[in-house]
Amino acid sequence: MNTTEVSHEFQYAVILSHLVCGSIFLLFNMIVCLLIVLDSDSRGKAYRKYLLSLQFFSTLADAGMSAYSPFVQANCRVIYANSSLMIYFTCIAGIGSSYFYCVYYRRNMLLPRESLFVFHGWKYGAVLIAIQICAVTGLTNVYYIISSYNLSTEKIPATISWVEQKAAYLILYESEFRLLNMTFAISVTGGPSCIIVVMILQLVFEIKRGMLTASPATKKYQARAVFSLIMQGTVPSMFLIIPVISVYVIYVYALNVGEDAARNMTVSYISILLITVMSLHAFVHSLTILACSPSYRKTVFSLLRRIRGLAHPASLSNQGTPRVVHVESSSAPFTLTSQAGQR
Repeated sequence: MNTTEVSHEFQYAVILSHLVCGSIFLLFNMIVCLLIVLDSDSRGKAYRKYLLSLQFFSTLADAGMSAYSPFVQANCRVIYANSSLMIYFTCIAGIGSSYFYCVYYRRNMLLPRESLFVFHGWKYGAVLIAIQICAVTGLTNVYYIISSYNLSTEKIPATISWVEQKAAYLILYESEFRLLNMTFAISVTGGPSCIIVVMILQLVFEIKRGMLTASPATKKYQARAVFSLIMQGTVPSMFLIIPVISVYVIYVYALNVGEDAARNMTVSYISILLITVMSLHAFVHSLTILACSPSYRKTVFSLLRRIRGLAHPASLSNQGTPRVVHVESSSAPFTLTSQAGQR
């Protein structure tokens, strides 16, 4: 085996962890999806459709990653997997759009109608369509980049010749034009992310400064809604942002160091594990939803109590079973009948 390829044992362990943990997390995430769909609270009915979209795309992205287990060795500038990477990129675009929808909806509900960029009606729909156009533009650019790499006639470097044995692979050749395309794709998709951060900060400021005429109950509800929004936006997204930035740093490191970086096995292992961490995004998002929603937690605990009750029907039924005791005395025998559990 070439020294730049990670061991087969490590590859097998990563694939196995994706399959086992991915199946468990998929079931858990689907349960949270059902909680969102079946929630009877009318106050957040409009918001839940955006939350469901976010949960759906997050679950789909993690399920896709668990299914084909992509390996990214950024120091070797190579990506290999058993399926098309465009499926995963499409799901990531859906996650980003859904995050924007959730935050923008909360912003429109909290800020006064005359505030800047608070739109309703057709203007509101136009904003959502514009975000979709940004996502499609970024995906189109990513597809072009991947196609240009796949159609490239450049010779595969000897240090990564082993990648030809993989079912699907992508080699990131050096090219100023490709780097510009990649920068454009990141800018198009990163722009809405920056807007999301600005809107969240604006919401936090509005909660602290405004709503002086609102009732204490309304203030409490809105503050809890914004806190929930911040938690659901920041905590899970760290499982996407930190790995992506770290892998990009490794890639830049490889460009500067060259072949020595490709032969650094420690960096290869770190690069692969960073991408594996991204598959935890939907699971962490599900946990934050449960942590920030008392009604969902109550539903889960109620369901667990019902399951526990169904799991012990025999012990409950035995409590009403008659018990017959035959007693003989010197004068005459007689029979006592009592209920089990009674003295």
